[in-house]
Amino acid sequence: MDAFSVVKGSFLSSLITLRYIFFVDFLYFLPNIVNMKAKNIPIHTRIKELRKEKGWTQSDLAKNLELENKMISYYENGKSIPNADTLIRIAEVFDVSIDYLLIEDVPRLPLERTGNNELLKQMYEIDKLTEKDIELVSYMISSLITKNKIKELATKAS
Repeated sequence: MDAFSVVKGSFLSSLITLRYIFFVDFLYFLPNIVNMKAKNIPIHTRIKELRKEKGWTQSDLAKNLELENKMISYYENGKSIPNADTLIRIAEVFDVSIDYLLIEDVPRLPLERTGNNELLKQMYEIDKLTEKDIELVSYMISSLITKNKIKELATKAS
């Protein structure tokens, strides 16, 4: 993930936080904010993929979101974009981040991270680092993940 993606992701996370504080329905403005047209936001495909992954019908999802069935069809066919409240409920129902719903190249992460909060705070500060430092951090994280995977494989093998 490049620095721009990190900045864009943290920017959208900040908007979501502002949404909770000010109850502003920002999705109307979102396409212009991130320099995308509404039809390029992958939410319609993400909703459909996530729904099918759970084995739900559109009606099942509508019941879980307390919406009319036709709204799910509108969302999945790209005819409508959920408002901020509905977007939050969709993220909660599928346990994914809102960034994952809205941005094509964002990795799928649970909505609520219960891990190290200090580390998560630091991750939001990465956009302030130089490109070289970001590459170094990425390399170190990848190395540690690889080390842990090797440990897990060795433990399973023994």
